[in-house]
Amino acid sequence: MPKFEITVQDGDLVKLITSFAEKAVNTDRLTGQLASRMLDCVKENFEQEGRPPWQGLADATIKARRRKGSYPGKILQDTGTLVGSFYTKNTSSEAVVGTDVPYAAVHQLGSTTKNIPARKFLAFTSEDREEFKRIALDFIVEGL
Repeated sequence: MPKFEITVQDGDLVKLITSFAEKAVNTDRLTGQLASRMLDCVKENFEQEGRPPWQGLADATIKARRRKGSYPGKILQDTGTLVGSFYTKNTSSEAVVGTDVPYAAVHQLGSTTKNIPARKFLAFTSEDREEFKRIALDFIVEGL
């Protein structure tokens, strides 16, 4: 089944996690906390319809939703399949949030051939990234 995942690639954070892993420090709890927080951020993206805001629905989409009785409604949440599909996983050196929904990538990245704008739900704000670093620092302090 197709997967679409995102991993935080913050260089400082990756170096920190890697250095702990090399020193045989069990970082599973840290990466589990990071994956959980990443999932919260993805859910917040859906709740706020993007951070920054996603492009609005096309007129044709609004008409189709009205016919189905699902308008008004949130962007990318017509049936709830996508927003409810996210999972987390972690290893000692990696925190991941992803989805197995086949059409997730086209909505994340957009499609010029299908005239679908990118609506980045697997995205993190600078505040989110600072929170990830705070989680990592808390882990370090607790381990001292």
